[in-house]
Amino acid sequence: MKKEHSDITAEQKAELEALAAMSDEMIDTSDVPETSDWSGAVRGLFFMSEEDQKEALARLRSRRTISDADELTVAASD
Repeated sequence: MKKEHSDITAEQKAELEALAAMSDEMIDTSDVPETSDWSGAVRGLFFMSEEDQKEALARLRSRRTISDADELTVAASD
């Protein structure tokens, strides 16, 4: 079941629906740089519980793979 987002406007919703209807080839992503270095990536970071995210971020900070400028805000669970 998809969660309804009531905090978006009707205009934003229409734009998202139009993008969803487009094929991948039709969407211009030329302004988005391609990532080739995934050495600091954490698999499943955004699918962890809030506590697990905090622990993963602490591990990354201890290895100095992310800085304070790269701090992620952990969203509160609904």
